[in-house]
Amino acid sequence: MPSTRWYVWAILVLFLSLSVWLTVRIPVGCPPDELQHLDQVERFYHGVWADFRQLPPRNEGIQPPLYHALAAGLWRLVGPTVTGARLICTLCGLLMVWLTWKLACELLPHAPPTIPLCAAALVAFVPMNLYMCSVVNNDALANLLVTLGLLLLWQALARGPTPARLLTLGAVCGLALMSKSTALCLLVMVLLALALRPTRWPLKLRWIALALGGLLLVAGWWLVHNQLLYGDPLAIRAIGETTLSYSPWRAPASNWARVVLALRSHYLRDSFWGVFNSMVSEKDFLPWWVYQVCNAGLLFGLLGLVLSRKRLAMGPERRVFLLALLAGLAVLIASYLSFNLVAFSAQGRYFFPFLAVIAIGACRGLSRLLPGRYGQVLPVLFVLFLLLVSFYALPNHMV
Repeated sequence: MPSTRWYVWAILVLFLSLSVWLTVRIPVGCPPDELQHLDQVERFYHGVWADFRQLPPRNEGIQPPLYHALAAGLWRLVGPTVTGARLICTLCGLLMVWLTWKLACELLPHAPPTIPLCAAALVAFVPMNLYMCSVVNNDALANLLVTLGLLLLWQALARGPTPARLLTLGAVCGLALMSKSTALCLLVMVLLALALRPTRWPLKLRWIALALGGLLLVAGWWLVHNQLLYGDPLAIRAIGETTLSYSPWRAPASNWARVVLALRSHYLRDSFWGVFNSMVSEKDFLPWWVYQVCNAGLLFGLLGLVLSRKRLAMGPERRVFLLALLAGLAVLIASYLSFNLVAFSAQGRYFFPFLAVIAIGACRGLSRLLPGRYGQVLPVLFVLFLLLVSFYALPNHMV
C-alpha cells in the first residue's frame, strides 16, 4: 500500500533526523566504551592488528573486528572523524528499523498494516536504541545483522531453503559473528531451524552444510585465526582470562550472587529503555515513572500474545521458527549470565539482537487486548509515548 510506505518513510526520516542530531551533539567519550572502540578503529586505520592479550584490559581489541574495520575504511576515504564512525551506527539503526517492518509484514501477513508500522517505530524510538545508534560501538551492526538473519531464516522456512538462500543466510551468520560474539544466537537459530524443518535427514544435512559453507566463506579465516592464536574459534575463553583474569568456566562460586542480581536488578529493565552516558549519575536516568510505563507496555503486550495464542495460526514453519527463537533467546541469556559471572554488567542493551522480535511481539500482543479496530490504538499509543520520551531525553539526558 502506498500510504503504508509513506508512513514507513516518515518513521525512517524521523529516526535519521534524531540520530544525526545526536551524533554531532553527544560529547566524545561520554557513551560507554566509546573511547575504547575508537582506539581499535584507529589501530585498523593505521594497519595494526594486535594480539588482544598484549593490549590494555579495557581495549576493544577483544571484540570481533568487522565494525572497526568498516569504520577504519571510512576514515581512509573521508579522514579520521568520530562523526563518521558514529554515522555507520546510524545507518545500521536505520536499516534495522526498515528490516523490522519487513519482518513484521512477512510474519504477520494478515495483520493490520498498523502493526508492522508500530513495530518499526518501537525499534526506532526506544530511547536506548536511538542512543546506541548515534555513538561509536559494535552493537548496532551486530543487531542489524541478527535482524537480517531472522528475516532470511523466515523466508527460507516459508518459501523453501534454496542453495542461494542458505549460502546467503550462512554468510550473514558469519558477518554477525565477526561483529559481536553475542550474535552466536543467530547461528544457533539457523542450525536448529534447518534441523527441525520436516523433511528427510540427508536433505537437512545438505541444508546445514550449505549454511555452514556460507559462514566459512565469509568468516572462516577469522575463526581459524582465533583458533591458532587463542585456541578458541570465538576467543571467548581467552577474552575472559585476559581481561578479567579468569573465564566464566572458572569463576568463583560466590560470583553466582552476581548472576541473581543481574536478573533481578531494576537496572537491567531501566537500561533496556534508556540509561545514558556514564550510566551512573542521576542525569543519565529517565524519570522513574517512564520506566514503569514502558515496562507495563511490554508486559501487557506479552499478556496479549498469551491470551490470543489460540487465535494465532501456527503452521509447521511458524512452530519451527518459534522454537528457533526460543533457542536463540536461551543462548543470548546464557551469554549475558556468563559475562555477569565475571563482571557485573546488567545492561538491557545486550538483548537488542532480539529487539525487532520483541517489538513485533509487543505490538501484536497489545493489538489483541481490545476488540476489532480498537486494538490498534494501544500499540500506536505505546509508540507515541516512546517518541515523546525520546524527544524529552534528547536535550535532558542524552547530551
